Amino acid sequence: MTTTLLGRMACTARRRTLAAGAALALAGSLALAGCSATGTTATATQTTASASSTSAAAITTASTGSADAITTSQTITGTAAASDAFLATLTDEQREQVLHAYDDETKTTSWSNFPVTFVERAGLNLADLTEEQQAAAMAVLEALLSEEGYATVTGIMGGDQYLADYSSSSEESLGQYYIAFFGDPSDTSAWEVQFGGHHLGLNATLDGSADAITFAPTHLGTQPAVYTGADGEEVQPLAGIYEAAFAFYDSLAEEQLAALYQGERVSAMVCAPGSTCDYPTGTGLSGADLTDEQQQLLLDVIAGWVGLADAETTADALTEIGATLDETYVAWSGATTYDMTQGEGIYFQISGPDVYIEFAAQQGSADADVDGVTTSGWGHVHTMYRDPEGDYASSAVQQEATGDPGAGGPRAGGGPGAGGGPAGGGQPPSGAPASS
Repeated sequence: MTTTLLGRMACTARRRTLAAGAALALAGSLALAGCSATGTTATATQTTASASSTSAAAITTASTGSADAITTSQTITGTAAASDAFLATLTDEQREQVLHAYDDETKTTSWSNFPVTFVERAGLNLADLTEEQQAAAMAVLEALLSEEGYATVTGIMGGDQYLADYSSSSEESLGQYYIAFFGDPSDTSAWEVQFGGHHLGLNATLDGSADAITFAPTHLGTQPAVYTGADGEEVQPLAGIYEAAFAFYDSLAEEQLAALYQGERVSAMVCAPGSTCDYPTGTGLSGADLTDEQQQLLLDVIAGWVGLADAETTADALTEIGATLDETYVAWSGATTYDMTQGEGIYFQISGPDVYIEFAAQQGSADADVDGVTTSGWGHVHTMYRDPEGDYASSAVQQEATGDPGAGGPRAGGGPGAGGGPAGGGQPPSGAPASS
């Protein structure tokens, strides 16, 4: 994909977000980060819906990728139509490459946090498509994702392209992304859109028969965390998640922080993207020990992954997760203030019956250095969202990613057997936020 095309998509997403943000919002500030000239998030362009309840059921509307698609059913219909339009631009050989059986286990092995040269992706490489085909492929994501979700995804893609253009990395595949369908696009039966590259792995299962969309598993990452886009404006793809995470952290009382905090050392990921996972739990602060307001703030964090699509899909996912929040645990290590000039970033893990999330600052740039730009720690993040009870909408069981990820060296950023994740307890450093 060319820098020009990617820049056009990011700017278009930004303009749509700014125009529509005031009309549509998530109660409790459930907003993903968009592109911003000032470095602020899309949250600043939205009005927060009035809500008297802090329960997940009270969560209301969100911006959507299609102007009028504010329900799960409309998103499914719109995404199926966009996918059919994309398929119509392809040759017979290309359609054979992009289409797979719904229950094909390839869907579990063809995404990773590694570059595409180390782990083989399914589907078509956008770099091999014509501009018309590229635009049609991105239209699938526009139909699937909310305004903020689309801006987040294109922001992540823009970061990889930024590394390809300006960093010292010798990785030739930076900026390459693949799209695949598992099952035929439909608004009446189940199928999956898989889209990703190095710092992105979307697995969206759409089921018209059940009126449901799930994003488990999904990998969101970023490197660098903040960069200047092709249009000269600042982009921070995961700013909304950062703000939600620190809003939750800052709400905690001293005794809650003592349970939550695992130490100054930034932990590595336990369940790396594209790997199998034993879903560790029981470490950190229990959701049962949170107030109603703090539980809502935790759901705000979780919305950074489950809130990628429309309002109804987001509300349904958060309602399900909220029902078992008392059995969910949160652990944190690393920095205790949102200051990217200090320390090496943060790690947090959210682990419960219906949600597993890791957010991990990577301790190394993987040789992708840019003068004057942070590409390690705060500037290099991998995240993982999975559903212990229903990855891939229970259509497949996660297998190890294919290829030779061992050749990726420091790009792995931890993973199975790496000894990462929360271990032991720890008090927040002196001066860490206490109760609020």
